[in-house]
Amino acid sequence: MSNCPSFPPGIESTVCHWFKNDPKHPPEILHKDPRFVAIAEWITEHAKIYWQEIGYSARYEPEIEKSWIQRYHGQCHGLHVHNHPGMPLSASFYFDGSPEQGNFVVEDPLDLLLSQVPYLPQGRNFRMKQIPIKTGQLIIIPGYLRHSVLPNTTDRTRYTWNMDFLAKQI
Repeated sequence: MSNCPSFPPGIESTVCHWFKNDPKHPPEILHKDPRFVAIAEWITEHAKIYWQEIGYSARYEPEIEKSWIQRYHGQCHGLHVHNHPGMPLSASFYFDGSPEQGNFVVEDPLDLLLSQVPYLPQGRNFRMKQIPIKTGQLIIIPGYLRHSVLPNTTDRTRYTWNMDFLAKQI
């Protein structure tokens, strides 16, 4: 797999533009913008590999349904635990990130059930796993997997490009 293409220059102004709720440039179709095609293709190729690795049907392949940018200013809150129901895959690409800017956290899907058994006194969410982030990192997870982002404790802004994938019949 080739190296990741560069993210388009001037991303901060681009991000601000997409946050304006401009009907000509809705944030959900960022992956269709010509400036983002190369990186969207690179991410999709990685999603196809992951699709196969987790055993999803070979009759389908992932296709970006929607994408959006999230911007977390320095000293900003994180993102609460959530999932993307109905989406086979979800992904986050960190085009500016570090562990101090808020690690990605995944929750074991069995956590709710397993936290109820008597020999696991730690309680709910004790089986969450932090994934240290860095600039240029791509994280792909099944859409059902509950995940969150820790607070940004730096003075730098963390930028992520997030997307949901649907199953496209091939």
